[in-house]
Amino acid sequence: IVVTEIVDYLSGTLGSKWPSTGVSLFLVTRANNTAQNCSILVAQTDDGANRFNMHLPYGGGAGTTYWDYGNIAGAGRLQRSFTGGTDWQTWLFRSQTNFGQAIYRNGALDAADGTAGFFNPAGKYLDIGSAYNGDIAEIIVFTNAMATADEAAVGGYLTGKYGIGSWGSFCMTGAVLTVSNNVVLDGTA
Repeated sequence: IVVTEIVDYLSGTLGSKWPSTGVSLFLVTRANNTAQNCSILVAQTDDGANRFNMHLPYGGGAGTTYWDYGNIAGAGRLQRSFTGGTDWQTWLFRSQTNFGQAIYRNGALDAADGTAGFFNPAGKYLDIGSAYNGDIAEIIVFTNAMATADEAAVGGYLTGKYGIGSWGSFCMTGAVLTVSNNVVLDGTA
């Protein structure tokens, strides 16, 4: 599943190919402020026992980053203080049953734990950006938790494409990238 060039709001029904036990989701975005209640992606109808959601940021003050995948009262929620301010950021939200959840910002690990939930997409539809106060340049969703080398390659592709910096030591400009599951990203388009 690849969703790109989101302007404001898009929704669509989630099918059987939507990830239920693992996901790697890349996001290039900037918030308009750091004290807002924003949700970038929400699988609706939203309920705490079966949630797919990124709040970035959420709450007053400096805000909180939430990554919800499954039951947020159990193993399905990872959170940390929001970092990044109002500059463009490349984010990776990853969840894999039996391995845990992680949030990366510009190639650096922001938060991780050893638990992960299970998300059931049946009867859900995807709401992108309707409750977000900021800009979304690109969203890429892989229906599995990717290998570290593939994550670095995709992160480097996105940071190079948008001139954000580098993803760790990996930065790529204007090239075609093929990751191990044969997804092709073309930075020249």
